[in-house]
Amino acid sequence: MKKFGLCILTLIGVISFSCSSDDNANNSNETPTIIGKWKITSIELNDEISTLSECHLQQTMTFQENGDLIEYAVENEMVTPCTFSTETIKYSLEGDVLTFISESEGTEENPNLTINEVLKLDESTLVYKELSQGGVSLSDNKQQIFTHVRID
Repeated sequence: MKKFGLCILTLIGVISFSCSSDDNANNSNETPTIIGKWKITSIELNDEISTLSECHLQQTMTFQENGDLIEYAVENEMVTPCTFSTETIKYSLEGDVLTFISESEGTEENPNLTINEVLKLDESTLVYKELSQGGVSLSDNKQQIFTHVRID
């Protein structure tokens, strides 16, 4: 009988320690970060998903902690192999508003701004809708939805 009681106490001790509430592995209060390298997977316009070329599927965006966004984009897909260019622009993310700031397409006093609404941001997926470009609001039928997956 003493062995049985000892087994029960040991079992209760094991269960108590295994059910600890100090589980840091899945902290649901953490906000996903946009920092990292993302690869485009789709572009949607008016509920239709565009078929992306092999060249477009190689495009990436790398968001850095210092506010720089490095875009690796198709420059010319009409040549074989495709040619790409790399451009560094500024970005900001405030709430669900993702802004791209390109001084190369505007001026220092009046940079080219692209305003996007973030529809989804988690550990593996970034989805945003382009609301305005160059300071001009886009009508609903011209708002593209971009989907990216994290690759780094």
